[in-house]
Amino acid sequence: MNPSYPLKLIALKPKVSLSRWFYLMRELDKGQPLTCIAEEIGVTYKTVLRMAYIVRRSLYFHRVKGRLQGEVESDDIHIKTGLQGLRCKKRPPRRRGLKRRGRGTYKDDLPLACVWVSRKPPDMAIEMLPDARKRSLLRATLKHVEPGSRIDTDSWRGYRILGQVYEHRLF
Repeated sequence: MNPSYPLKLIALKPKVSLSRWFYLMRELDKGQPLTCIAEEIGVTYKTVLRMAYIVRRSLYFHRVKGRLQGEVESDDIHIKTGLQGLRCKKRPPRRRGLKRRGRGTYKDDLPLACVWVSRKPPDMAIEMLPDARKRSLLRATLKHVEPGSRIDTDSWRGYRILGQVYEHRLF
């Protein structure tokens, strides 16, 4: 199997929505059973089993390859992963309330997913961060991108810390 095949499968064959893929990754990280995840996202157990296989295979290939280097572009997105109501008996329903200020966190069902894309050779890495702190972002970037590389980011203030380790450029 081609190492980039799992990521291409997720991106190019959207039979299951991208938000469900991120929800699956988040719940797998928490240690939730696949049967419960299948009930919550509304797909069969067989589909969730296949999705989990693709995610694990992708993570394996990215761990083996090493860190990205050269010109790297980084971007972030907050993904709403919570589901309304009580579909799985092991998880209480999400409570509604006033919206909190600031960016979301892993605990608030609005985790930050950060993506790093290398231009030459073309490769990518993705990680869901527990919060939107500068320290968490720097730690994850150091894990995925070789120090001394050039990183292009947007103007979010959390990226400013990257200039200490990388050649940082805003776009």
